[in-house]
Amino acid sequence: MLEILEDLKLDDEGNYIINKNTGEIKGNDWKQKKEQNILLVESYQRLGMENRAKKTKNCGSYLEFTKYKNGQKKLTQAYFCKDRLCGMCNWRKSNKMRGQLTQIIEEIKERDPKLKYLFLTLTIKNCSGDDLGKTITKLIEGQRKLLKYKKVNNNLVGTFRALEITVAKDGKYHPHLHLLLAVEPSYFYRKGKNYIAQKEWSLLWQKALKVDYIPVVDIKRAKGNNGVVEVAKYTVKATDYINANNKALTDERVIVLSKALKGRRLLSYTGIFKEIKKELMLVDIEDKDVDLIGAGENKQEDEGIKEVYVWYLGFNPICNKKEFNYYKRKT
Repeated sequence: MLEILEDLKLDDEGNYIINKNTGEIKGNDWKQKKEQNILLVESYQRLGMENRAKKTKNCGSYLEFTKYKNGQKKLTQAYFCKDRLCGMCNWRKSNKMRGQLTQIIEEIKERDPKLKYLFLTLTIKNCSGDDLGKTITKLIEGQRKLLKYKKVNNNLVGTFRALEITVAKDGKYHPHLHLLLAVEPSYFYRKGKNYIAQKEWSLLWQKALKVDYIPVVDIKRAKGNNGVVEVAKYTVKATDYINANNKALTDERVIVLSKALKGRRLLSYTGIFKEIKKELMLVDIEDKDVDLIGAGENKQEDEGIKEVYVWYLGFNPICNKKEFNYYKRKT
């Protein structure tokens, strides 16, 4: 009987574990990511983007894991296309980003445990697909200007920034920025000159954006790893542009996002975040050669047992029918 990968999921620590009969461990389904990948390939083919289609087609089709005595399974071999719209690769990048940010913050805490952290979300009015590119440019330029204001910069020690784009119910695009700010403790002295209240953040952001409306700003203190989880998100989720029941809509959004994201840096580090990232020699997640497998990370004491799963049409014993899925290969 064929074994499938359906219940192999990734927990919040980045470990792969079997989760067949319980929902205790939250994670992402490989099968879902691969199905989204196939729909993206089909869109590229319809749009005549043959090179991107060929590159993306075999993404994640072969997965080799190592199973250890403690029950953990870690990915040790695979092919990832690293296409900017590939849901599987963006999922892997998001996990890697979260791991890097956690390392950086742990190092910052060792060096300066008094520093505090803020989670900041900066928004702008929703826009059409035609205006998405210039709206993103306006957003990023405004953010750079905001951080240079004396009131903001006074206690700022470093930042990490990530761009996220979602699609509203009316079909308009909602680009926004997530930032993690490291600040001096004096920022929180409410009676002093350094503290910035919610309303003031909004007014400063309005000034930086040069708009005639007050844009939505969310600012809150980040505690523990909450800030890391909130900021380490996908730039764009596949569910926002892949529609299995509407090929025309899928193609339209693929074109819009491809144009808007082309040649852009989606992540940014400044100050102490940038310094420590360099010192720890952490890889550039946006590099075309970035390792999305992470085979050398979190090494185990035992060698473990190799397990290989391959994507193909086979008989799924759980649903008792033939379907495309990840099936275990005999080794």
